[in-house]
Amino acid sequence: MTTKKKTIRKNKQIQKKFVRTDEIELHEGDVLVYRGSRSGKNWQFRMWIAEDKKYFRQALKTKDRETAVARATELYLTTQTKLRTGEKVFDTTLGELVEVYMNEQKQRIRVGAVGKGDIGITEGRFVTIRTQVERHLVGFLGIDTKLSTIRKDTFRHKYTQYRRKNNPLVQDVTLVNERATIGNVFRHALELGWIQPAQLPLWEEMAKNANKRDAFTQKEWKEFYKYLHSWSNKKMGAKELRERDFIKYFILLLANTGLRFGEARLLRWGNISIFSEDKVVKSKIKVEFGKTGKRVVIGRRGDLFQKIKKLSQYTNNDDYVFVDGSNGEQLATKTYYRYWDEIIKNTSLKDKQPKPVYYCLRHTYATFRLYADVPIDKLATNMGCSVTFIEKHYGHVQQEKISKTLTQNWKKDESSKFIMEL
Repeated sequence: MTTKKKTIRKNKQIQKKFVRTDEIELHEGDVLVYRGSRSGKNWQFRMWIAEDKKYFRQALKTKDRETAVARATELYLTTQTKLRTGEKVFDTTLGELVEVYMNEQKQRIRVGAVGKGDIGITEGRFVTIRTQVERHLVGFLGIDTKLSTIRKDTFRHKYTQYRRKNNPLVQDVTLVNERATIGNVFRHALELGWIQPAQLPLWEEMAKNANKRDAFTQKEWKEFYKYLHSWSNKKMGAKELRERDFIKYFILLLANTGLRFGEARLLRWGNISIFSEDKVVKSKIKVEFGKTGKRVVIGRRGDLFQKIKKLSQYTNNDDYVFVDGSNGEQLATKTYYRYWDEIIKNTSLKDKQPKPVYYCLRHTYATFRLYADVPIDKLATNMGCSVTFIEKHYGHVQQEKISKTLTQNWKKDESSKFIMEL
């Protein structure tokens, strides 16, 4: 028995309740135009979709026979075009879209895809995307929501209200990042032909400083650094002390290299080289799964890796640098955040707005290096970002340096005298 016959048989009970009073077969029986006991005088459209193994039905919204036939023919041709081009005939749910999108993101981790227009992501970035999509996006819309019901204004103001209702402390920069991911999800749906361009989300304007990268000031960093050392020297159990030391070295690594959280967390010993230069122990780090691809990072504090090796039982090339001492697996994400929150709460940084996060260490690194006169292009290469990005987010450093240069006192030499006379 064919699938079509099985479906017809399965629906016999329903068919008994519905009596057709008129019916017209079109396109060699592929299309049935009909009306009956429940549709009144209005005509209906029915077409078997073999790919989905079910009927596609639609009301033709007319009582006139000729108009019904014309509309049915037009609908048939449109449906055939969709089938030929791979477009979905039946309405897709948000759940289906999320499944397809997340599977693609997972694949980007597996293959480490890095190229023009196809940037690989780290495991840490994947976790972030999964939270943004499966928790926040699905929580807002509902997993069974039909994509056809989504309009360009569906998210405007409402999404922000939804997020702040569930988390009043959520930062603007967090919402901006979530918007970007949600936009990517729906652009993917557009590429698949599941939505129309007019359905792409529109957002309300956020505060101008929503993308501002907050770095620690020298005073804040001095306090933070001082507390960090006392924090991991308290009398405590061996397991907790080891975890605190790992977190301390992790924090110092980010601040001295500009590595992203996910990049540092994925480091293996085979990625690390230590060398001495100018009486300073430095590090050469091969980033395998960076946000913008592979790169080599040169940083200070190569001694951190020497100290970590003394703590860890897992120091082979394939072992993670930052590990759970009991099993050699990656240190859990929640462990990083639990200890970070504890550190922040015990310093004056607890009053800093927005609340400091691990990413602040990357911004602190960039800011301090610019003050140290590191060329922007060299810094951008080391951090795995563009010169434009550096100029956009850390331009205030350059402005301050220029201001000092433009307002400094003239030196009493012949060249300055000549310039002054001009």
